[in-house]
Amino acid sequence: MTRAAKGAGAVLAAAAVAGLVWWLFPGDERRIRALLHELAGELTVARDEESLTRAARAARIGQRLSPDVRIEEAGAVRALTGRDDVVGVLATGFAAAGLVTVDLLELEVDVAVDGLRATARAVARVSRQGRPDTSPEAEDWPLELELEQVDGTWFVARVVAIETAAGPPASNQLDRANREVTHVRRQAPRHEVRG
Repeated sequence: MTRAAKGAGAVLAAAAVAGLVWWLFPGDERRIRALLHELAGELTVARDEESLTRAARAARIGQRLSPDVRIEEAGAVRALTGRDDVVGVLATGFAAAGLVTVDLLELEVDVAVDGLRATARAVARVSRQGRPDTSPEAEDWPLELELEQVDGTWFVARVVAIETAAGPPASNQLDRANREVTHVRRQAPRHEVRG
């Protein structure tokens, strides 16, 4: 065996060991990416989802949120604060009228030097399909996330829906519900004035 062949064999063996270490001991960035994709999967809502299934899914999501998590829309005064409140909204919130899928695109993760905090930026593509015979409608929601590590486990601490040049995502369910309720309340007290 020549020295070149031995050198190439050593390089291949070192690469294999490095790959095995990378696979068996994933870094923080890989763990965060896996966590965020897992959460996107949990946010996917099956058609005609039962309330018990929705509650179980909300509880699984809650396990990956920090106790004082904050969900907000950029520039908005309102925010959803606290794991219990987020889980409550997810468990009892709006039932999907069809299939809703969530996919993360353009995911970027930056882990702080201390290894205890991280930020992520992504575009959440939310697709809705009301009936099986219709095409899905998709909206892209740019997001910024802050994560924290506690005892070796990463938790989502903050989610901000970023406002783009076109404005905030049109289908923000909390905001849409508030606008509809306000609109109904404004129309309800119509009284005819007769003179």
